[in-house]
Formats: sequence, structure tokens, C-alpha cells
Amino acid sequence: MRLLMKIPVPPPADNRIGAEPLFKEKLKSLFSAIGALAGHSNNTGGRRLEYVSEDIRPAQIPATAQQVFQFLRVKPESLPEVIPQPPTARMGY
Repeated sequence: MRLLMKIPVPPPADNRIGAEPLFKEKLKSLFSAIGALAGHSNNTGGRRLEYVSEDIRPAQIPATAQQVFQFLRVKPESLPEVIPQPPTARMGY
């Protein structure tokens, strides 16, 4: 099952982990540890959000979320990833 994990990254003032010099490398290694297929970062309203796409079974969601929580101390949100059908599939070709 493909999921999109939405992770709010706290600013360095709120979380000492974000102020570490190797924070980006540690975050990338976390994403590879949880089996991320792709990732995207976005700043919205002064808040950084990481979006990570992963292909895991529903039973693995708590273990994956726990790894993120232990590293960042934030609650990640897992959303089902909707993949649209190609246009040719809808037209009956």
C-alpha cells in the first residue's frame, strides 16, 4: 500500500535536533531506514513540512511512525496515496 507521510519538522528553536550540524544527513538516513521511495520538503507559513512517499503494509505504519517520533518528537500523519489511472485506461482503449 502506498502511503504519503506528512512530517512537520520543528524549527531549531523548538527542537535541539534541528539545530545539529548534520541534521539533514540524519533526516535522509531516517527516510532510507523507513523505506522512503521519494521525499519532498515544503515551507508553509514559516513551518517546514516533509512529505515522504512509502510503500508499506498497514501493519508497518505504527513502527514507521515510531521511528519518526523518536527522532523528531513530532507526530507524523500517514495518508493513502491516490494514484490516478492513465487517460487511456478511462477511455476503454
